[in-house]
Amino acid sequence: MSEIFITLEAAAGFEKIGYETIKKRMQRSPTAFKTKTQPREGGGKDMVLIAVSSLSAKARREYKLSVKLNCEGVLESKAKDAPPWYVDVDLNWYIENNKEAYYKAIRGHLTAPITMPPAARCIFLTN
Repeated sequence: MSEIFITLEAAAGFEKIGYETIKKRMQRSPTAFKTKTQPREGGGKDMVLIAVSSLSAKARREYKLSVKLNCEGVLESKAKDAPPWYVDVDLNWYIENNKEAYYKAIRGHLTAPITMPPAARCIFLTN
């Protein structure tokens, strides 16, 4: 399996420490971190990349979660391009052909507890 490298800025974000802190950690113990350099597109000093495997377990989990969320975002954006199946279907026709499923869904929707997504809770608590 090939090694995955990320920028020092991203690594510092996943470790929840500052850029200078991770840079100093690398200077103090260079054998603890697997790094490589890559030339910048616009020229200038080479960019230092750090292997994800060199990060702490918590930072690796954060990295995997961010990759997963980015992938889900891509899938969601592709799904947003096509309209949902029920846009072109006549509601009365659907109810006639799927009475049991329709009324079960309606009952479930009416009895489901009202929940707020985590982002909405954060906004509600800060205001």
